[in-house]
Amino acid sequence: HSHDPGITFAKPEIVNANELKVSASVAPDCPPGEHRIRLRTATGWSYLRTLWVGAEPRADETEPNNSAAEAKPMALPICLEGEMKAEDVDVFAFALKKDDVFTAVIESVRLGRGLLDLHMALLDDKRFELASSDDSALTAQDPLLSVTVPADGTYFLHVREAAYEGADGARYRLRAGHWLQPVAMIPNGGQPGTTTPVRFLFANGTESQREVTWPAAGASTTIAFTSDSGQVAPVQLPVRVDPMAVVLEAEPNNSREQASPGATALPVACHGVLACPGDEDWFALPMQKGQAIEIDGWACRLGSPADIAVEAFAPDGKSRGGNDDADGKPDPRFTFTAEVD
Repeated sequence: HSHDPGITFAKPEIVNANELKVSASVAPDCPPGEHRIRLRTATGWSYLRTLWVGAEPRADETEPNNSAAEAKPMALPICLEGEMKAEDVDVFAFALKKDDVFTAVIESVRLGRGLLDLHMALLDDKRFELASSDDSALTAQDPLLSVTVPADGTYFLHVREAAYEGADGARYRLRAGHWLQPVAMIPNGGQPGTTTPVRFLFANGTESQREVTWPAAGASTTIAFTSDSGQVAPVQLPVRVDPMAVVLEAEPNNSREQASPGATALPVACHGVLACPGDEDWFALPMQKGQAIEIDGWACRLGSPADIAVEAFAPDGKSRGGNDDADGKPDPRFTFTAEVD
């Protein structure tokens, strides 16, 4: 049974008392990414497991491929399914042209099969490193890199466990192509069904703007980015969709006297960017005496590298308190009662 649309199962075959085989059919319009599945039996449901869907042609990593000399040429786009054994290094070769965008992302920890913490690096034919990645705010402990290629040539992507560990059966999926992969969107949420101009910031340092229609309430909480050529970026962006009115920060707003206006009533969703070291975003919010207030910060949960803190100030400028981390996570939550209008 699939909890998400686009995948159906048929032809169950009992292999033995502990194993069952089924045929999975993936619809042409199945959304890429993680899909939740369970097995339903006469005695109940199995634990939740996931199945990952990608739009790229699939291939298996084959040994030996521990060096550039052994690296096998790969055509783009591609989804490579690999195994990372102890002290293993997997090297893949790609023929790239000047100004190509090369993007690679690994699904490993996110597969939910175990803690396989991978690292990858892209090297040119002289073995100089162009880019590397261990962790990413958007993909957690899975690596993500994207570069604009400086010259024609053969480039080598090195994949290894971060500490050269690994194990038999430690599986990963490497997806590589010419996509523009967004790592942030501004704003990263809105009201269900509304359309908003959104800035997309890409992993290779470029950006673009386009209109986004936010999903209906209760629908998907991620947005898939599709390029003008129809290519779907491999990592979807988490978004926060709710009926609250939206207020965007207006710079300069680094002080109480410069606080961004726009909020006419609560609840409200304030969106901002901490664009440089020392940046502070102040928002002016209307409150009434005796009103119970909750301030809930969303950053880490939306794939942002920001570890934000919030603080509330009364009309007389005195602090009412604040919070940095809540519920054991980097995002803050703070509650208080307004003492005056």
